[in-house]
This record gives sequence, C-alpha cells and structure tokens, in this order.
Amino acid sequence: MLKRIQNIKNVGKFRDSHPPGQEFGINTLIFAHNTCGKSTFTAILRSLKTGVGNLVISRRSFGSTDDQKISLDFEDGGIKTSYLFQNGKWNNQNRDIHIFDTKFIAENIFDGEQISFEHQKNLNEIIIGERGKLLQKQINDLQIESDKLTAQKSAKTTEFSRSFPGADFKKLGAVENDPDIDEHIKVLDEKIKFFDEQVQFNNLVRNNVFNTDFISYETTFDKTFDAKQDAVEEHISKHWKDKFHSQQFLKEGVELLGENATNCVFCGQALLSEAQDLIKSYKELFREEYEALRNEIETTGNSFLRWDIESVLDKTITEFKQIGVTLNITETQKQEIVSAKKRFDLIVEAKQKNLNLIVNCAENPDFVLIKSEFSRILGDIKNLQASVAEPGAIDIKQLRDEKIDLENIKKRFEPEWVEFFDSSAQIEKTANELRYKRDLQRKELEEYSTTIFSEHKGTINSFCSQLGADFEIIDFVPLKKLRNQKERIFAIRFFNEHSITIDGDTEDSPSFHNTFSESDKRLLAFAFFLSILSHDQDLKNKIVVFDDPLSSFDRERKMKTIHFIADVSNGTDTPKQKIILTHEKEFYKDFKKLPELSNAQTLKISSKISDGTKQSEIEYCDIDQDFPDDDIIDRLKRVQNILANESFDQKYADDCRIILENIFKRKYYFDIKDELAQRKSVRTFSIKVFDGDPAKKTRFIRLCDSLQIELHDNTSTASDGDIKAILVEFFECLKII
Repeated sequence: MLKRIQNIKNVGKFRDSHPPGQEFGINTLIFAHNTCGKSTFTAILRSLKTGVGNLVISRRSFGSTDDQKISLDFEDGGIKTSYLFQNGKWNNQNRDIHIFDTKFIAENIFDGEQISFEHQKNLNEIIIGERGKLLQKQINDLQIESDKLTAQKSAKTTEFSRSFPGADFKKLGAVENDPDIDEHIKVLDEKIKFFDEQVQFNNLVRNNVFNTDFISYETTFDKTFDAKQDAVEEHISKHWKDKFHSQQFLKEGVELLGENATNCVFCGQALLSEAQDLIKSYKELFREEYEALRNEIETTGNSFLRWDIESVLDKTITEFKQIGVTLNITETQKQEIVSAKKRFDLIVEAKQKNLNLIVNCAENPDFVLIKSEFSRILGDIKNLQASVAEPGAIDIKQLRDEKIDLENIKKRFEPEWVEFFDSSAQIEKTANELRYKRDLQRKELEEYSTTIFSEHKGTINSFCSQLGADFEIIDFVPLKKLRNQKERIFAIRFFNEHSITIDGDTEDSPSFHNTFSESDKRLLAFAFFLSILSHDQDLKNKIVVFDDPLSSFDRERKMKTIHFIADVSNGTDTPKQKIILTHEKEFYKDFKKLPELSNAQTLKISSKISDGTKQSEIEYCDIDQDFPDDDIIDRLKRVQNILANESFDQKYADDCRIILENIFKRKYYFDIKDELAQRKSVRTFSIKVFDGDPAKKTRFIRLCDSLQIELHDNTSTASDGDIKAILVEFFECLKII
C-alpha cells in the first residue's frame, strides 16, 4: 500500500511538495478544491501503474525547467518499496492500482455522449480480467507464431511453384519414391516420340508440296489472244523511245479516236489502209479482256518461275526422312524433274511476252513429266498416310502430363528437395499443432468470457438498481471480432421495457446519446467499476483509488455511493488500500462518519499562490477543525477569538444574533414555529420561551438590547469594556440554552 509521499517536484501544482510526515492509511480520505491537484495526484498513480512516463511529463509545472522527480514509499508486511520517477520514467511499475476517475470513464465506458468501439474493446478487456487477458495473449502469441509459419509455408509454396510448375504440392510431397522411374520415363519418351512422328507425318502430308495445282497452270498457260501483237510490238520498238510510256500514250489516243475516223487525232494526216490495220491491232491489244489475260499470265507465270523445285524436293525428302519415311524419289528422277522445270520456265517466259503463243501443257513433255512425277509421289504419300493413324490430342497430352509427373517425382527425391519437403512437412505439422492449441484456447476464452460476462451482468444491474437507476444493461456479451467496428457488447433497457442502442447519435430515436443524463452516465460507469472490483479474485492485493466518485450524483445516490465504496469486496476479501479523493466537504465528512471509515487517515491538498503560480501541498486534515458541522461553529469560534484576544475592533453582533437564532430554532422549534413563520428574531423567541421564567426572560431581553437586536434606532457605540461584558454575557446565556 502507498505509505507516504517523500517528494513530488515540478509536476502540475506540486512544484516542490514534501508532505511533512503525512502517512497514508488502509483507508485514506483526501480533500482538495478543484484545480488544486487531485487529477495530478491521480495521474501520478496511473503513470506508476502503467509505466507511461508521459502521463507525468505532460503535467510539467508552468515555468519549470528543472527535472521532474517523484519519490513514493509503499509498504506491505513491513517490507518497504520505493518507487522513483526521474529522467522521464519510473524505476518500476505497480500494476495493483485500480483507479476510478474521468479518464477511466472516458477510456472504457463513454466519452462525452458517445460509446465508441474502442470503449467496447477496452471494457471487454477489463471484464475478462487477468485470466481472460492471459488467454487472449496466449491466443495472440499462438496466432503470431502461426502467421510466421504461414509466411514460411507461403515462401516454400512460391519456391515449389517456380521449380515444379503446375504440380500439386501436397500430392507430390506424399508420393513414394520409385526406383524404376528412369525406365518408366524412357518408355514414355518412346511413346511420345512415336506420337510426335505421327503428328509430324500427318502435318507433312497435309502441307506437302506434291499436292500442286497443275490444272491452274494448264488452264492459264493454254490461253491465247487473237491480236496482232507482233505488229504492235514492232511498231513501238521502231518508233518509240520508252516502251511503257508509248503504250500508255497510244492507248489514250486509240480511245480518243472515233469509230470511223479517217485522220490522226494527233497530226491530222489521213489514215491509210495500212494505218487502219495497225490501229485495229492497237484497239484489240488495249481492250480490257486482253489486259486481264495479260495480268493472269503474268501472275501465274511469275508463280511458276519462282517455284524452286529442287529446293522443295530436297526439303521434303529430308523432312520425311527425319521421321523415318523414305520417299520414292531417286537422285536421277529429281534431276530429270529439275531439268524439265528449267526447260518449261523458258516457255513460260515466252508466253508472258506473247499471249498468242500456243503452249498446250498437256502435250508438253517437260510439263507432263513434272506433273506425272508429282502425282506418283503424292500417291505414294497417300498410301503411307492410310497406314498411319492420326494420334488423339488427349492421348498425347496425357502422355506428356505423365512424363512431367514422373520427372517431378524423380526431381522430388533429389537430396535438396528431400530436405525441402521434409522441412515443409515439419512446418505443416507445427502449424497444425499451433492451430489446434489456438482453437482450444479460443474455446476456453469463449466459454470463460460468456460465463464472466453473465456474472458481471447480474452484478452491474444490481448496483444500478440499488443506485436508483431506471435502466439495466441487456445483451451483455463478449466481443467476438475485435475489428468489427459495429459490434457492441451491451445495450440498455429502461423500465424493463424500452430498449435503446448505445451507439446512435441521431435525434430521431432514443439512444445513449439523447436519453442518458450526466448522473445516469456516471452511475453506469460506477456500476461497471464496482462490478470489476467485486469479481477481482486478487482484490486483497489491490489499491483502489476513487477520484471524485460522487460528481453529478444527487444526495440519495451519493449516500449509496459512499456505502458501496465503504463496502467494496469480492465476497471474501477487501482491497489492500482505498484512497478516496473529493472536493465536497459534506461528503468528505460523511465518509468519515461511517464506522468502517472512522479510523481513516484524513488528508487535504492545500494550495497557495507563490511567484505567480498556484503551488499545492498534501497536509493532514482535522475534520472538526477544518470542516465544522455547519456555519454556526465557525461563527462561535470567531466570537470566542474576539473575546479571548480582546479584538474588540471586529464586528460580533451579527454572529451572536445568528448563533442565538440557530440554537433557539434547534432546541425550541415546536414552541416558536409560529414566530419562525413570521420571521421573528431572538427577542421574540426569548419572550415566548421564557414567559414562565421572568429572570431568564429579562436577562435575554437585556442581551438583545446590548446586541441591538431589533433596535433599529440605537446609534450608541459600545466601549471595549462594554463589548467584553456583552460577550461574556453572551456565552453565559448560551449555557442557559
């Protein structure tokens, strides 16, 4: 427990606080006006609990440049432990401190008018307690390890995919070694080779050059055109420098010449019969049919001339030979075909120059030789094709897949890959074990959380009921998905009938936002905190701090709150220490009046202005001295001091009057209640009360005269001696009543 504060320096209002021997007790009450240092003191304890130095650093005293230092002494069973804060950090933590204050509420219950998902997460963690947090940590640790193994497994899978494209990781990892795998691969290679040769053969057959379109050649080369081309050619060659341009020029002239023209369109000379015959030849030469035939023969002739028949024969013979097929073509036959092609090339060239040249392919021995030899070879190929079946696409694919599988198996049992698959299997085994442990822990956490939430629900609602709340919590269940921003662990129901959400922020429906008063919000938070304490099995080792727990409560709730704080227990144990801070004098005294807290240590945080700043100190508090029961005690002490110190320059009459009135009211209320209703004063009270005792009545009337009670026209001034006599008489009259 916190025993004493040795020093607080440069933290908030505590610029240099050295509490003079003030010790904390098992129950300690601390009074402080607002802004004097309560929240700073609480922040120091929270920083000590969490080890977060910034909670102290952020509260550096205004204008301070020196280091912040804190020295706290804790003592348990006679063993002293010192906690020191310097250089921005504590030398140790004390995790046994529980604090109820506005920060606890803002972090775990609500902030302003909102209950956020972060509040729900924090509250969930608090409710599940140390056991739940331990389970959660174990689950998280197992998940982290599992994620590491998953990353390793992913890396293994990537490496596997690069080295074994398309292979199944699990299937290949589980396969057994085959000592005859090389032989199996060899057999598949032979089958694949056979199928490949079949495919190549059929492709060669489909694309073979012996399937030449000789009919097209015959049809084109056998065509002629009945025009005197020789005469035209001779005329152009004799008279024109550029053959192409002359033909174009002449073609244009012939087209412009009329049907029965007798004169030249260019020179105007008469066209004799010889010229008329030449013009007729020109017209026949230039008409469209002639042009079309000329183009056809030119194109077909060029195709035939480009046909390198020797290269084609060599290539085809070689390709068939590569797949084990020998075509029936001797070297002599090949040379005869090549020679025939060369001779027929000359005829094709001549045909291109003279469309009227009669070729007659069917009777040309060279063309007939080429055609007959190609037809013979084509027949041989087709006979071979009939004996070779077309391989199925599925069959060859299946063979190739089988070969890939066998090669993968062979590679899989190479030393480096044996080690790879062994380590992968170990990773998978370890990962499965971790997942199994994690799932068991999750199940345990779920069962435990469900149970503890159910217990807390009853306790929280009991506290709410005893504090006079009109509401209760419902649907109080642990969070399942810690990333689901819409998830909530409880809802609210008013008057056992009207349910509201806790996360709505609109005005069109009831919610926490628009239904809860500040007192209700504080009550709910306080009920949660009390429930946490009542279910803490280690409560006997905890220091519980209440910082202004009574704020926003009406008197009925405040009195019940005081009782709850006094009775904090988990059913068996009470806290090791309770520290209660408040700024309300009346309830500070109410705490002390409780039998359970009658021996509580009473302290106060006093402050003064020094060097332009407020400086606070923790001091002993004498309740009777510092907080008398009411204002009358203060007035009595003041009048007593005037008499004792003979400070007769101070006013005293009003204090005396008020004291007398107060005592008459308390002692003789039923005798003077009518006079009280008429707002009468001490003189009237004395006449009524002492009507049967003339001596006492006279004495009190004279005291009223001396104090000028109800003597509005008396302007005399009493001497010091008179004042002393009046005050002595005053205290004598007090003894009477």
